[in-house]
Amino acid sequence: MANKEKDKPVKAVPQSLPRAEPLDLPGLDWSSIHEEFSAPFPDDEVHKKKQATSGSGSELFVSYIESRSVMNRLDEVVGPENWEFDVEYLTSGVIKGILTVCGVTKSDIGSIESPDHTTAVKGCASDALKRAAVHFGIGRYLYDQERQWTQPGQALDRRQAPAPRRDYEPPESIRPTENTFIVHCQQLGLKTQKEICSALGVPLSKGESMSVVLQKQWIGAKKSWEDAIDHVDAITDIIKKEECTLTEANVQLAMGTV
Repeated sequence: MANKEKDKPVKAVPQSLPRAEPLDLPGLDWSSIHEEFSAPFPDDEVHKKKQATSGSGSELFVSYIESRSVMNRLDEVVGPENWEFDVEYLTSGVIKGILTVCGVTKSDIGSIESPDHTTAVKGCASDALKRAAVHFGIGRYLYDQERQWTQPGQALDRRQAPAPRRDYEPPESIRPTENTFIVHCQQLGLKTQKEICSALGVPLSKGESMSVVLQKQWIGAKKSWEDAIDHVDAITDIIKKEECTLTEANVQLAMGTV
């Protein structure tokens, strides 16, 4: 007879890690460390990916780096013995990456749907590492670069970065979820359900559940949460550039006037 307790799946339990104190190392200069962390990466380590497509077919491309580049930068600046990375599984289905450098800890999140899936865990951990590293200045300059829009039929300018790898398609288990999307919106300053729906151009009536509306009108329209993240990124980018409202930004994106 099978042991029911033994066969019962183990659920990941959230853990609370203590905040580390900065190390008192001889010659430790955080100003110098931040300057080295913030240095641009070589062109062959910076890639480009499509983030959004407007109604007219224009495509928005952004730059990104791989997690291996982040680890190499950490090793080069502070040494492999002076940094560590841990992950924490949250009950909401979000995984938190915790990066400690010379005793200073910063964190950010990634999404996960299958905690027992090795590939999923690795993919989410890599994404969380890159996001946490930005808080230390690593790769932050990429967010400040002017985003490149291409018109239909126009070739992408890749002089500053080679094309990203296209030979790997991540499994569903490591793609963004609704929870990840909501957290991402909050980080962009979209705090209310109405603001989040407005950013996607999805109407939300009084008394309606945002989750139900998005599942019906966004996911039901064969769009993904990754598409939703790309869309709100493009919208907030337009708002900063044009100083317009959420509604006006959606109109500009749909008409391809940006």
